[in-house]
Amino acid sequence: MSTGLGVTESRAGLLITVYALAAAVTAIPMTA
Repeated sequence: MSTGLGVTESRAGLLITVYALAAAVTAIPMTA
C-alpha cells in the first residue's frame, strides 16, 4: 500500500492511524 501511494511505510502507518482516529471521532456523535 505504501509503495502504491509513493510514501514511506511509517508515513503510511501514520496516515492510517490519523484516518482511524478521525473516523472514530466522527462516528461517536452519530451513535451517541
